[in-house]
Amino acid sequence: MQNFSQDWLFQQARINPHKTALFVRAKTNTQAITFSELDSAVSALCQQWRATGLQRGDHVGIIATSSLETVIHLFAALRSGVVLVLINARLNVNEMNQQLRNANSQWLAPVGPPENLEHLKNLGHSILSYPKYIPKQMAEAPQIDLDAPLLIVHTSGTSGTPKAAVIRVKNIFYSAIASAFRLGVLPEDIWLCAMPLYHVGGISILLRSCLYGTSVDLHPRFDIEAVNNALCEDKISLISLVPTMLYRLIEQGHPKQWSHLRVILLGGAATPPQLIEKCKTYQLPIALTYGLTEAASQVATTPINFPYQKMGTAGKPLMFTQVRVVNEHDEEVRPMQYGEIIVSGPTVIESYYNADDANAVTFQVDQNGQKWLHTGDIGYFDNDGDLWLVQRRSDLIISGGENIYPAEIEHVLRQHPSIQDVCVVGIPDEEWGQRVAAAIVQRPNNNVSDEELIAFCRQHLAGYKIPRQFLSVNELPMTASGKVQRGHVIKLFEIEQ
Repeated sequence: MQNFSQDWLFQQARINPHKTALFVRAKTNTQAITFSELDSAVSALCQQWRATGLQRGDHVGIIATSSLETVIHLFAALRSGVVLVLINARLNVNEMNQQLRNANSQWLAPVGPPENLEHLKNLGHSILSYPKYIPKQMAEAPQIDLDAPLLIVHTSGTSGTPKAAVIRVKNIFYSAIASAFRLGVLPEDIWLCAMPLYHVGGISILLRSCLYGTSVDLHPRFDIEAVNNALCEDKISLISLVPTMLYRLIEQGHPKQWSHLRVILLGGAATPPQLIEKCKTYQLPIALTYGLTEAASQVATTPINFPYQKMGTAGKPLMFTQVRVVNEHDEEVRPMQYGEIIVSGPTVIESYYNADDANAVTFQVDQNGQKWLHTGDIGYFDNDGDLWLVQRRSDLIISGGENIYPAEIEHVLRQHPSIQDVCVVGIPDEEWGQRVAAAIVQRPNNNVSDEELIAFCRQHLAGYKIPRQFLSVNELPMTASGKVQRGHVIKLFEIEQ
């Protein structure tokens, strides 16, 4: 039995036609788009797709720049049943080509840098050409199938090859409802989106805000000056950031003037205690979240300002979502015991596209017939039922048979006054299997020695956890969503050797 809903944008265009759906930022101006105007643009694109011969279920790739064009294509996909394959705008052409072919994209939308489109065309991809004549638009309310696939989003791939997650409409729908129950929704909310639109963190802001009938302030990129100005001068009430973004905003912006903010949603990476303390100094309204592409964004989220009471937790699982922590035999462990985090519920995707081996490992059915997403993340529940994320299992270092958690060492090193940022990895070692190594970003005008850092670590860590090798870098390699690319850090150490 199919599960249908009326189109969210169509409804908002009838309920709030003159309300601003989208503020589109550019270098010199800001364009305000009402729900009615956005709905008309989406209707026109759907008609163009139909005239071109696109059908429900067809895969259309798009270089997902943070632009009005990408937003229109997103809502046209929701309305028409076309599956939009989101391509990272920062990839080189060969990487784009690989993702398009992996997701079996039959067409490529004419969005993004023309030179990239031309290269992809030469590699055999068909670029959509929209007819100028548009048939008369249909007046009746369009229906959307909640069970239908909507997006193919490639995972960040910080530790391995990106996988193509197939996100269905229902995954987004239930995630939006659950997030609203945890964070609240106000009619005047404006959600600033500086997250990339080729990641679920950015796309979810657009889709859930449309469902809520609230506005989005869309920035073409994370520019500290532009974002700070918006927070100071405009009535921005929500913003989603990764810790690195917030740290830079506080350091270079004017947090005392962010008077309209009611939520800073922090996710994507572990939030250092030092950053939480800095937020507390400015009384910033933070909520920490643990989320995944495979769960359409949030899995667990703290209430607003709860991190000041219990620093470091991701809070309790959201409505509709079940979370367990299990051992290597898939047996649930007791509170305060480490294990793998597994997730189930309607926000969880059914599978990756074209990845049978990964699907067999990641999506497993228990003895009761319930399907669980095995995240590969190590964490635990405390005695209050709050979830704590310890480490990605793939980032775990095993040295001489001992399990070593990089996050623990990073937490210690960040407390050193000379260290601004750090990434701890395991690098191959003939004797120990792996040895601990730390890439460090020093604060300006500092030149801390390896010996000093080792002595500092010895005060806080067991001997086998102390890094044996340090590498000073100007900055850590990051994904566009602000996560450290640990694989690239390991390569830096390989180059040094």
